[in-house]
Amino acid sequence: QTCALPILSGTDCHFDNVIACGEYPVLVDTETFFQPLSHGGGDGYTVLSTGLVPGIPVAGCDASGFGAQRLQPFRARIPRWTDVNSAHMELRFDDARLAPQQNVPMFQNEPCGASSYAKELLDGFEDAYRIALTHRSELLSSSGPLDAIENCPIRVLVRGTLDYYLAVNRALHLRN
Repeated sequence: QTCALPILSGTDCHFDNVIACGEYPVLVDTETFFQPLSHGGGDGYTVLSTGLVPGIPVAGCDASGFGAQRLQPFRARIPRWTDVNSAHMELRFDDARLAPQQNVPMFQNEPCGASSYAKELLDGFEDAYRIALTHRSELLSSSGPLDAIENCPIRVLVRGTLDYYLAVNRALHLRN
């Protein structure tokens, strides 16, 4: 069994929220992009906390937007009925596997993983960070581009979606 489920790391840039348009990644489902600052430690406020680049495995697999490139075992169980509509009908639980979705970039009809372009990705993140620092006062000013969203409601994620998914999964499969 394979599953496609939202897995949160930081600002929710996991594999299911990145769609490859040819060789270019497009971030979708960005309602969690602006999270309030928390004072709980973790890996700080870096690109690692977004879930976009490979980092610490989630439930034993790489679910990052740029890293989930292959079928992987996943720490969950998927319910499946066997012998449906017979006297032997039974509910079984299969080990789940996480399958890449539309996040896998393609170049000349071949998958091209982000790891092949690590230097270019790092350079791009560094350039974007430098530009943001250079224009920080403009970005944060009362007439800047971020002012329009200052008082917009946001969806706050106290825990990652995966935490809730695994809790429900364990509760449903206590006997298995």
